[in-house]
Amino acid sequence: MSREDLKTIWNRLAMLSPYLVKEEYRRTYKECCLDGERLPPPRTIQEFVTVWKFMRHGRRRDQSH
Repeated sequence: MSREDLKTIWNRLAMLSPYLVKEEYRRTYKECCLDGERLPPPRTIQEFVTVWKFMRHGRRRDQSH
């Protein structure tokens, strides 16, 4: 996944409500869970990490006020 792809995901998350960001986190988390012998695709893991970082970024910003 390119930096541009990750930036697009970040920008899309910025337009969502906090509830929908949490739903996106749950969706990507579920997709990253091991299913028997099937490993999650690297793209899915990168998307999950991006959502996680987005949530951390917002949380730090909220705590600084």
